[in-house]
Amino acid sequence: MAQLFDTSPIDAPVAYARVALEQGIDLSPDGLTYGIPASLRGLAVGERVTVPLGRGNKAVSGYIVSISETCDLPPSKLAKVKAIISRDATGVSLTTDLMQLARWMASYYCCPLGMVFATMLPAAVKHGTGSVQQTMVGLAEEGQGPGARGQGEEVDEKPKVTKLQQAVLDAVRKQNEAGEPFTEIRELADLAGAKTVSPVKQLVDKGLLTTQTQAALRAAPRAFDTQTGNTPTDLPLLTPDQDVALTHIARRVGQGFSVNLLLGVTGSGKTEVYLRAIEGVLKTRDRGKRTGAKVQESTGELKAHPLPWVGAAIVLVPEIALTPQTAARFQQRFGTDVAVLHSGLTAAQRHEQWRRIRAGGVRIVVGARSAIFAPLENVGIIIVDEEHEHSYKQDQLPRYHARDVAIRRAQLLNIPVILGSATPSLESYFNAGGEGQGPRAKGQETEAAGVAASAATRTPEAPSSATQDSGLRTQDRRTRYHLLRLPTRVPGLSLPKVEIVDLSDERRKRYQNTGKAGVHLLSLRLEQAIQQAMDQKAQTLLLLNRRGYANYIACPDHNCAWLLQCDHCDTTMVFHKDASLPTGGYVHCHHCTAKQLLPKICPKCNQHKVTVFGLGVQRVEEELQRKFPTARVLRMDSDSMRTARDYHDSLEAFRA
Repeated sequence: MAQLFDTSPIDAPVAYARVALEQGIDLSPDGLTYGIPASLRGLAVGERVTVPLGRGNKAVSGYIVSISETCDLPPSKLAKVKAIISRDATGVSLTTDLMQLARWMASYYCCPLGMVFATMLPAAVKHGTGSVQQTMVGLAEEGQGPGARGQGEEVDEKPKVTKLQQAVLDAVRKQNEAGEPFTEIRELADLAGAKTVSPVKQLVDKGLLTTQTQAALRAAPRAFDTQTGNTPTDLPLLTPDQDVALTHIARRVGQGFSVNLLLGVTGSGKTEVYLRAIEGVLKTRDRGKRTGAKVQESTGELKAHPLPWVGAAIVLVPEIALTPQTAARFQQRFGTDVAVLHSGLTAAQRHEQWRRIRAGGVRIVVGARSAIFAPLENVGIIIVDEEHEHSYKQDQLPRYHARDVAIRRAQLLNIPVILGSATPSLESYFNAGGEGQGPRAKGQETEAAGVAASAATRTPEAPSSATQDSGLRTQDRRTRYHLLRLPTRVPGLSLPKVEIVDLSDERRKRYQNTGKAGVHLLSLRLEQAIQQAMDQKAQTLLLLNRRGYANYIACPDHNCAWLLQCDHCDTTMVFHKDASLPTGGYVHCHHCTAKQLLPKICPKCNQHKVTVFGLGVQRVEEELQRKFPTARVLRMDSDSMRTARDYHDSLEAFRA
């Protein structure tokens, strides 16, 4: 039996580590104990490692949760402790605050700690997607290189080179003078005007150049990258409400944890407040001690960060369609200091962005729900835009809410967090002391409220009358958040006029005017408004939350009463028009994604042609093209917008 299990003791470990595995294992809240061999003496908390698991010693990945020089296991079990196999090949690790955040998430959301870590680290990073080996070329030192002579041999004069090879040498020297001693071989050939890398390789053979291999990431350019930074003269003037809100936020930057609910109507300038708040954080000095970052005593500089004593920011937006627009505004203001994380990136792009963040190459992270796990060092502020959005809620383990996780991370870092919305969630408005709230019932506190309450927040001074008139509300015994209001739109913008149209009355008017009824998706009032906008060279936005062409496919014979339903989930299917198909389109179940061709004849009675009823964006698009043939119509839905590039190009075309 002893041969079935590997019970041989490991070499004397130099220390012991608790490792949380990326498995659905919850035997211990702090992970499993492994020995650290002498070859891995430098392991640290947060690193990803490979360890043996189970009877077969299957190699699995996990994260070091804690390290101790001793182990409290009894001697009989201590001898059977397995050793960590190796560091993870990708060399990734998580920050200290993310380790603490993972412990809280595992406890609150009832999820194994290792699965929380697995959620924090993108799959593209784990698998090394986009990683390539690049050949770097530089000037060879004298006596080195394949073409160098051995000792005692006659040294010829300088090797003869062609004009193209001389151009390569000149390009290498320019790169060297610019502080880049090594250049990627293809890039060097391009700089020299060579069509291939052959001249570069020939110089390597002659011993004039030397090469070395370097790991790198290769990803396609992102659809909405921009590196334009505004100058101070480009900044818009703040409204009085914006100025009051920004002053309140600025007072709290660097003063510890606080939650600020920015309640602003659409178009009131919430994003500009975010941008100015981040600018203040980036300029704030002396942050190392507060954020818990390691500081070198001799120089007073933050380790592993190219810019010492500089704050950073995380900005969450609710969905991918909003991310390109929001990211563009941040990139225009802050240039290359911005990284974008969302589901629209390719795996290689996501890996590239994550590496930039972890290496300290950016100071601002903008993204959707998962961006809250960005391994950003020295975070000074966290912003959650449209905090009421349901898309912040994860629907699989761990089932976290990004808004509450953002509040918790801000508390761990002892920094302020801003929740922005025109229609805040009920719990956030209640926690901010919104008008009309009743006394808090026992047991009705949300996790977000509990997070805010557990921090040692400082009660602000009594507000002045001017502050009260501006809509700024401070904490009392019931409020846990600070409420800031932007009740009006910025100058030049006004609230839209809303008109409700009675479609029954519209049908009567159409019949009276034309003598025909027919089926019209657009009312007379809407047609007149669209025509008026076209006459004024203006644009029109029509919103309909229904994909496809028709959502009701049935037999026209009431005696038959056949209705097309999905064979897999028993829901009605939607007809999508496609002229390339012989039946003119296909039917699609939007619940289980099943697809099939549209039947021509009713499969039940085999007598009548199938009829499609209802409406969808395709049908609206068709009617617009028929009634307004000179108009340029663009449809945006998940069927026509496949990638982030499609969204970006469509929005740019509309803006132009």
